[in-house]
Amino acid sequence: MNSNFQHLTKAPITEAVFEIKTIPASSWEEAERTAEIKKIYPSGYTFNSESMFEQSFGFLSIPPTSVSPVVSWKGLKMISNDKTEIIRFSRDAFSFSRLKPYTDWKDFSYKSLANYELYKTIHKSAGIIKRLGIRFINSIDYDGNDLSNYLKHPPVMAGNADKTFNGFLHHNSYSVPNEGFQINHIQMLKPAAENQKNAALIIDVDIFIDKIKPDFNIIAALSKIRELKNDIFFGSLSEETLRRFK
Repeated sequence: MNSNFQHLTKAPITEAVFEIKTIPASSWEEAERTAEIKKIYPSGYTFNSESMFEQSFGFLSIPPTSVSPVVSWKGLKMISNDKTEIIRFSRDAFSFSRLKPYTDWKDFSYKSLANYELYKTIHKSAGIIKRLGIRFINSIDYDGNDLSNYLKHPPVMAGNADKTFNGFLHHNSYSVPNEGFQINHIQMLKPAAENQKNAALIIDVDIFIDKIKPDFNIIAALSKIRELKNDIFFGSLSEETLRRFK
């Protein structure tokens, strides 16, 4: 695998996400945890509580009866004042998102890990990693020209009638032999919204590992994920498209 990928100063990344799933915290009371989190982030962020709904059914009765959904506190979502970062502290998960403008991998991975360390001060068992995932979502303006000008592996139209693409969705899933990494690779043409001039070509790369061995090294895993992410991204786009982002 080529690890010497070119740096794109104008990369089309709209969101980069770092996420860790862990075991549920034994205690996760909203008032107590919110107070602790706000001490860690005294300024620079707005805070939004997030809830989750659990629906259950009574199958022993005939007919089955629906039980009222239980609403529980999921955690806290923090949004930076400049709207470029989103941090989530949940009972069994942590995530850090970098929105536009994306900086670089060094900054993204450093902030992800630094905020994860802060999460571990709130959730004492968060060092037990059940799943590590990285997702990069890229959006490229599409002006209606031949998709082969954009993609190395564009979709092919069925039939011979004269027509144009209004949209498409192509989803590949891969695994990395002997290393445990799973990959979702989506290429999608998203029609223009009312306030947009052009459609958007989406390149979405989601890489995760959920079979965590006792000797798991998060730094080594992130390095491998970065290589895989770049391999797929640069392997998706034509040289003509990549030149736009240098």
